[in-house]
Amino acid sequence: MTTGSVLFWYFGLLAALVGLCWVVSFFQQHLPSETYDERQKQVRGRANGLAFGFGYVYFLVLFACLELGVELPLKVASLVILGLLMQAMILQIYAMLHNVQLPLGKRHWTAVLAYGILGLSYLYLFYNRKDALRVAEAAAEKGVDLLGVTIESATEDVYLILVFSMIFFTMAALHLIRLLWPEKE
Repeated sequence: MTTGSVLFWYFGLLAALVGLCWVVSFFQQHLPSETYDERQKQVRGRANGLAFGFGYVYFLVLFACLELGVELPLKVASLVILGLLMQAMILQIYAMLHNVQLPLGKRHWTAVLAYGILGLSYLYLFYNRKDALRVAEAAAEKGVDLLGVTIESATEDVYLILVFSMIFFTMAALHLIRLLWPEKE
């Protein structure tokens, strides 16, 4: 790669980010936003700080393990996705424990339904991929490669889908609990 092409890509990416920020600010000014009270904003700020603090430590440790050559239990891509999911879970659980996860006047049924549907979708995808993986393992025993990747890599990907399903079911359960037992004023 030449210096000119690197600079071209850099300034193109920078222009795209500026354009994205402009579009987002335009829509925030012209469309009604959801309302949170001051207490909710403060607690959500603490939840964001906690989640990002966890992310900094997690990814710093992951980077150190990669640089030191430590044997990792999963592929790096899977560990990155799990780190991001853990950050999102920390943010959601902390906000939910302090009853600030939804804007004022919103109902939890929408969140319960959405997370439940996502959980079921990923669980269905897991079972389908698990069956396909079983067929690919049987074919691999006969010397036929149906996957194009190793069985271990495909198995890890299939179980990562199961982790997604469990996370969505957890979020649906947490929203359902908050709906059934609301915080007293």
